[in-house]
Amino acid sequence: MKFRLLLHILILSVLQSFGQRESDNWLFGANCYLNFASGTPVNVSGSSMSVTEGCASFSDTSGNLLFYTDGITVWDRAHQAMPNGTGLLGNSSSTQSAIVVPKPGSNYSMFYIFTVDDNAGPDGLRYSEVDMSLNGGFGDITSNKNMFLATPVCEKVTAIRHGVNVNDFWVIAHEWNTARFFSYLVTSGGVNTTPVISNTGVVHLQNAVTAPYQPSHGYMKGSVDGSKLAVAVMNAVNMVQVLDFDNTNGQLSNPISMPLRDPYGVEFSPSGRYLYAAISSSPDTVFQYDLQSANIPASKQIAGTTTTGTIINALQLANNGKIY
Repeated sequence: MKFRLLLHILILSVLQSFGQRESDNWLFGANCYLNFASGTPVNVSGSSMSVTEGCASFSDTSGNLLFYTDGITVWDRAHQAMPNGTGLLGNSSSTQSAIVVPKPGSNYSMFYIFTVDDNAGPDGLRYSEVDMSLNGGFGDITSNKNMFLATPVCEKVTAIRHGVNVNDFWVIAHEWNTARFFSYLVTSGGVNTTPVISNTGVVHLQNAVTAPYQPSHGYMKGSVDGSKLAVAVMNAVNMVQVLDFDNTNGQLSNPISMPLRDPYGVEFSPSGRYLYAAISSSPDTVFQYDLQSANIPASKQIAGTTTTGTIINALQLANNGKIY
């Protein structure tokens, strides 16, 4: 597939299982704002957000921006902080500080923002509810704010659509210093706070040699069809794992490990055949794995490298079928 690098900082959480237009607007980094409505990214001014790592944005089915967040503040489509939209317990240094999931059955009038603390911090995994009918139709956070789910967790959270009840979602996080994945079911009734637990794959353990919580860093992503999950685990673990995900019951299984130094960003190709992983150490490189290969780790090949001093962090599939 065609691969392009958007260099420096692109730390964005967009659900791949929505229609084309919900991910038209990417707001990220130092007041960066790209619009993909034409199929080609166009720079837009106006973003109020400056963030070094995790953030999320969401648009309606017509591609109109609704809101965006760094996991701490939520800005509306007019780029103003929502009245109750400050003080969320994500972290500007968390890999995936926030993701956005629409409340099933709400017709995009209600949303959940899931946040994760950095460095396996005490605030852990939480969620806050957005009601788009508040604040004169610009949206605001309801009293369901910073609702606790789990701690300590890694800096990873993603969402995959339910395989049968297609309006529902699984929100997936990883416990710190264990091999346990937590899958939370989100339905029209809200967030089920009792997770489906899968004890599988590598332990995301503490590294006592360098930064104490570095293996909590790195992305977690689902494939477009919801059948696979990829997770990057930084040193001292130093590997990317891909697992089977049962999107009907939330269970993960059959981990396959690909040793890789300092992995950070991961992304699946639109077909799900290829997995891409970025290492965030010199020389910054993106690798490709063929998930249909008889030996997936051995299928690794270089998809791209950067010049000295240029950093690759996140990888993100856009609605034009290209990875940036």
